[in-house]
Amino acid sequence: MKKSFLFVATTMLVLTLSSCKKDLSDILVGTWSVAEIKYEPASGTTTIASNAGTITFLGSGSGSYNIDYGLGDDDGEFTWSATDNNETVAINGGFSVITGQYTVLTNKKNQQVWQQASANGDKRTYTLEK
Repeated sequence: MKKSFLFVATTMLVLTLSSCKKDLSDILVGTWSVAEIKYEPASGTTTIASNAGTITFLGSGSGSYNIDYGLGDDDGEFTWSATDNNETVAINGGFSVITGQYTVLTNKKNQQVWQQASANGDKRTYTLEK
């Protein structure tokens, strides 16, 4: 009887913990360091900016950023939203380097990797870390 109870209790605990996975919109809230911005133009040389600033996501769907991507320092405010399936993030407002829709490549509580591809084949990959 004790073994059955222990098995059921353990199974319930595992199911409860696995169902508590947070949505991307919950994970993003806070200030993130922009560890890297990788720009891969369809034609040309790839550039990488390291330790490129910070992005702050507020729970209200707004935020602010301060980024130096190698062409000068830029800061501003934006609005954002994440899809329910944790696959994309949309950022509106602010400077054109940050505005757009991103595909989420890595979704962890301490690291986010997003990629944005333009119609002409250019790619920007942002690595954010807490």
